[in-house]
Amino acid sequence: MKGVLLALLATIVGVAMIGGGVYGLVKGDDDDDKASAATTTSVPSFTVPPTISPSSEECAQVEERDLRMAEFDDRRFERTGDETGSMRVDLICNGETIVLSVDMDGLKETDTTTYFAWLYNSRSDAEQVGTLIGSDGKGVGSITIGPDVDTTAYDQMVITRVPFGQQEERPRKIVFRTPL
Repeated sequence: MKGVLLALLATIVGVAMIGGGVYGLVKGDDDDDKASAATTTSVPSFTVPPTISPSSEECAQVEERDLRMAEFDDRRFERTGDETGSMRVDLICNGETIVLSVDMDGLKETDTTTYFAWLYNSRSDAEQVGTLIGSDGKGVGSITIGPDVDTTAYDQMVITRVPFGQQEERPRKIVFRTPL
């Protein structure tokens, strides 16, 4: 729970920083009659948060539900086909709910892209459990798997890629996978 609150706080602070910057640009003084002053602008650096590691106590209900999911912390997914880059997830446990914080880097696709997360046995036996966004060779987001999803019925988790704004009914272009 503490990890979720910290992630939410970081998101709120980031949005406030961006909003303040946009407000400053819009309300900036462009009067040419005033003497100019040399100013420097500092652009905030957005970095991936440090690795999140839940305690075994935080994940006790997830372990009861599916022991394999409780071992997802700091999991690296395997690339498939001609995909490049890496994908890593950090586990956050919230009761029986599983949240995987996703970091993808060095991806082949540099356009804005949608990535779908699937619990997977085959193309015809898969359940979509998350949506991620990628751009400029990077991707971020989270995958939330509630207690209503039977993770024990699947052998793998796969990530597929489609052009931004498109949907898919079944997994097609698998770019990353990992066993459960």
